[in-house]
Amino acid sequence: RSMLILILRDALIELLFKDEKFRWNRLENLLVQGRQDREFVAKDALQPVLKLLLGPDGENLRVLVVKEAVRVTEAITFGTLIDSYNAAPEFLKPLISNGNPAGPFKISDVEREQMLELRDTVLRIWGLLRSSDTFDPSLLQPIVQVLQEREARVFGSRIAGGVSQRLAARLLQQLLRIPPAPVPGSS
Repeated sequence: RSMLILILRDALIELLFKDEKFRWNRLENLLVQGRQDREFVAKDALQPVLKLLLGPDGENLRVLVVKEAVRVTEAITFGTLIDSYNAAPEFLKPLISNGNPAGPFKISDVEREQMLELRDTVLRIWGLLRSSDTFDPSLLQPIVQVLQEREARVFGSRIAGGVSQRLAARLLQQLLRIPPAPVPGSS
């Protein structure tokens, strides 16, 4: 049984992660295909993944999920701030950006686009889940039960800690106007 769990964990990691980054497009494709299958129920697909994630053999997967949760939280937070700045009246923008013509955020255009793309993808996936014929808020009940387990609380605190550290680093970067570090893979 333990060998099967390890094989399933490795298959899940290989399917949904590449270079330690979540492959959101794969999840989106799986959900689109699942919607076409009348027997697909998100709750039934999600619960075993959560058990695997929170089980004793899930540490490798938890590390990857924590990193991705931090990235997604940062993308949603900055995406919202960018949208808010862009929606502000023109006369307020110089005040918000302290006169900086590039805007208030000290991030590269590439990083900004990556964050907005990630945010939009995650929101699109959430929309797919919500618009599914089989979507039922009660599907969260088994998830909530799993999340009440001790390992889930530890996992949640790791995510919260990572998000706090990343957002604090971003805030300091913005306050000190430290130029952004180059994004790996972009030249």
